[in-house]
Amino acid sequence: MDDNGHMKGLDQKTKKAQKSTMSMGKSYQHLLAVCLLSMLLACSTEDTKAPIRSVVPPLPNPTDAALTDYVEIGDLETLGRYGRLRFVNVQSSTLDTYLPRQGSPLDYNQTLARDFASHLGLAADFVHVERFDELIPTLLAGEGDVIVANLTVNNHRKEMIAFTVPVGISRQHIVVRADENNIKTNLDLNWRTLAVRCHGPFQDTVRELRQKYIDVDISTFPDPQSYDHILDMLSLGKVDAVVIDSNSLTASLLYRQDIKSAFPLPGERTLAWGVRSDNPELLAALNWFLNHDQLSRQIFDTHLDDLDGIKKRKTLRILTRNNAANYFLWRGKLLGFEYELAQEFARQNKLRLEVVVAPSHEMLVPMLLDGKGDIIAASLTPTEHRRKSGIEFSRAHLYASEIVVARSTERRLKDIAQLEGRSIVVRPSSSYWQTLEQVKAQGINFQLAEAPETMETEEIIAKVAEGEYDLTVADSHVLDIELTWRDDIRGILTLKEPQARA
Repeated sequence: MDDNGHMKGLDQKTKKAQKSTMSMGKSYQHLLAVCLLSMLLACSTEDTKAPIRSVVPPLPNPTDAALTDYVEIGDLETLGRYGRLRFVNVQSSTLDTYLPRQGSPLDYNQTLARDFASHLGLAADFVHVERFDELIPTLLAGEGDVIVANLTVNNHRKEMIAFTVPVGISRQHIVVRADENNIKTNLDLNWRTLAVRCHGPFQDTVRELRQKYIDVDISTFPDPQSYDHILDMLSLGKVDAVVIDSNSLTASLLYRQDIKSAFPLPGERTLAWGVRSDNPELLAALNWFLNHDQLSRQIFDTHLDDLDGIKKRKTLRILTRNNAANYFLWRGKLLGFEYELAQEFARQNKLRLEVVVAPSHEMLVPMLLDGKGDIIAASLTPTEHRRKSGIEFSRAHLYASEIVVARSTERRLKDIAQLEGRSIVVRPSSSYWQTLEQVKAQGINFQLAEAPETMETEEIIAKVAEGEYDLTVADSHVLDIELTWRDDIRGILTLKEPQARA
């Protein structure tokens, strides 16, 4: 189901993306062991042969503008003539600022869909709809070829479409605040306010809860509403509990410490992809791919192996942070200079790319050393302090200056002596902090203040613009991105000439 990570301040990042960062340029959640077992049982002796990879020649000269703008209901051979497959998923335009994170179902499905298309020698296009109830009509209308949105398999849907072998098993949970100790069973829901999304299987949950617990106050939210928005309401005390599926809960717990599962609701649900019922060739190809590709994987949380081991796992994991220079979501597309570099490296080495968004900047290096990622792709400055921690750097792929940022009403400074008496806010783990400590060592008396490690440079800049902070420091390329869409800040002093980023 569509569940995307939420980071504070991403409205601004979407603006950056729209105006500057497209040119600068997935993560997936491993399947549960029970799901893998079900796939294995689904394999037959006839299923050991791979479907034919080659397809008939593509239709002549399809234009880029019309890649997904056509109607087709044919099976695999006909679809192959277009040179592409169209995958239908849920991605609301209202959720453009919610970034897929490690383990998120949205990004996992997109990654797997691209791999399937590549397996057939086809390109992958994504047709985004805003609500779950639009998925099947879009498929049946011939505006897409495969639904990749983790649909719950039920008899009603089986009458309309054909389902693949399972891609997951889901169970609904009652989720509460981390400090809530009074909701432990179903009976504790009485006289409580419960938030539930109102699509698909959650509609049945709502009916069952209302029948069993007359005194529970249930608030329903439409499809496009992000889980993170609902969980934020829970964290703020606006609701007492939230119903969420296990896949989305697992993804949320990777970066949220303010929630927990109180208890699971009864029953498990099989999740699968969908195709038109009269597309048996496409269904057979999908089932072969899902069975054989997924069964070849091993499930581990940490890896410390080198490139050979990474190739055996078929997955490259990058550690990064969500910002306009590294990794962000815009109109359903994953972009970012660091992300796109890593994506190209993964493509050349025939690897899947898994994006692990660290909860803070200071966690990037420890997570790498713990084996929770293979590469840090976050425009790091190679410093001696970082090298001593036990990491190595690539050759430089970017050079940037460190610039003092102020409100647009300020004049440029002539030298560092004019920083006397000012307050400069940066993250302690950043290279900016070390630079400013060197400036203070020269006898310049200014206040060096700590910004939260979870705060992006763009967010700190915004607080400077609003007058909450006096000054900050930013890399020149980050400041350039900001200046493409805002005019309330400016660079007033270059602290260092261009330095390597790696």
